[in-house]
Amino acid sequence: MTIERAVIYARVSSDQSGTGRSVTEQLADCRAECARNGWPIGEEVTDVDIGASEWSGKDRPGFRQLFQVLRRGDVLVVWELSRLSRNDDDRAAIASFCKPLGIPWHSGGRTYDPTDADDAFTLDIGHAVSKKESAQTRARIIRALKANAADGKWHGRTVYGYRAVRDPGTGKITARVPDEVTAPIVREAAERILKGDSQRSIALDFTARGLLTSNGSARWQGFTIRTMLLRPVYAGLRVHNGVVVQGNWEPILSPDEFARLGAVLTDPARPQILSRGTAPKYLLSGIALCGTCQRPLYKHMNHKRPIYKCMSSPSHMARELSKVDGVVIAEMLRAIEQYRVELFFRDAETDHDVEPTAVSDVGDHLAKARELQQRLDAVYDEVAEGKVSAAALARIEARLLPQIETAKEAARSAARVSDPSAKVLNTPAEDLWASWTLDEQRDFVRSAAEIVVMPGAGRVFDPSLVQVTLRKNLRQRPEGFEHYEP
Repeated sequence: MTIERAVIYARVSSDQSGTGRSVTEQLADCRAECARNGWPIGEEVTDVDIGASEWSGKDRPGFRQLFQVLRRGDVLVVWELSRLSRNDDDRAAIASFCKPLGIPWHSGGRTYDPTDADDAFTLDIGHAVSKKESAQTRARIIRALKANAADGKWHGRTVYGYRAVRDPGTGKITARVPDEVTAPIVREAAERILKGDSQRSIALDFTARGLLTSNGSARWQGFTIRTMLLRPVYAGLRVHNGVVVQGNWEPILSPDEFARLGAVLTDPARPQILSRGTAPKYLLSGIALCGTCQRPLYKHMNHKRPIYKCMSSPSHMARELSKVDGVVIAEMLRAIEQYRVELFFRDAETDHDVEPTAVSDVGDHLAKARELQQRLDAVYDEVAEGKVSAAALARIEARLLPQIETAKEAARSAARVSDPSAKVLNTPAEDLWASWTLDEQRDFVRSAAEIVVMPGAGRVFDPSLVQVTLRKNLRQRPEGFEHYEP
């Protein structure tokens, strides 16, 4: 066969051991092979950090490129045949493409002609060995992951709030410990959320203080705070295949604190903070809804007057911004005062020598859930040993699993203190409202009420068209005020 040029393909998957060949090393070896055989190099194609086994879900753009660049008269050069493919589909595809064009493969100092029966058999044997090695590697990794999970060992990268301790001789990580600089930041954020601070207010404060995020940025976002605090790792917990196990590292937060944070930050009544480039300037922009289409109203200008306008096309209504704000603020002051009065009189009737139980209830419910889970785990062990039948297991699961979920839900309910309205409300409503930032006022409005502005005839402002529906029954103690003491 006449070879006009060589096409080199190099691939490397994740190689944490350092024993594999990098793409650069593979290309160097392949270039040397081409030089020894007198083949001019036409193309060099690479895939970096991409596996080629049947369990790899990543696309290989370089491999796909081979079908565009290979032509009759080429030779496909790889450092090792396993670099080309480790699954049957890719192997069959590249072989079916090269065979009719007479494109040979070159690897390890030998050239294989796919049209030759002996060479084709040798390639098949090599592919089968490569598949077996891939399957064995996967099995070892899965066993190691299961063992590490059972032992509560750390998995993955070192997250914000921790630092890695390395063996001075080997450089390998031996432990993760709370970082002296960033762990206090995680704890402060958690404590402030549980006290009722909004995610955005914490993010603005951290930014103003020049604290750095996990990627080194000096700008914090509300969603960054939320994502960070919902990580089980901070409570010393590891999750493997949906199962939570106790880790062997020092936690930054207690399990009770983490459970309360989960209830707070996933509470549907809590406003979800999204990344935005410009801070809001108007109380109800994006909060108040159009009574016709239920889409949010936004600030607009009408003859140099600010208005809240439905942005549908055509627009269903527009109302003067200051007058709508006035109606809503009056309702918010009434709501705050009602909260304050309700708390004052209720607490006056209670025995203040008795400690609040809501926080301790979280721990009680979690302990109950853990005790039930341990009983179920013991049954699983007996099933594995053949001491308990599958039918008996089904009956036990039907009884214990609902009890476990009930205990967890009770913990979440006892921990739910997410409302921004759960701040100290023992000052006059007007003073408290005036002391809040615009962000805090907007958080309170979103948490406490639904604002709907109805369309109306004429130009005269009608306050009754601004409908404020409070989310809580204010004649009862509001949810989230269980921990409040004036």
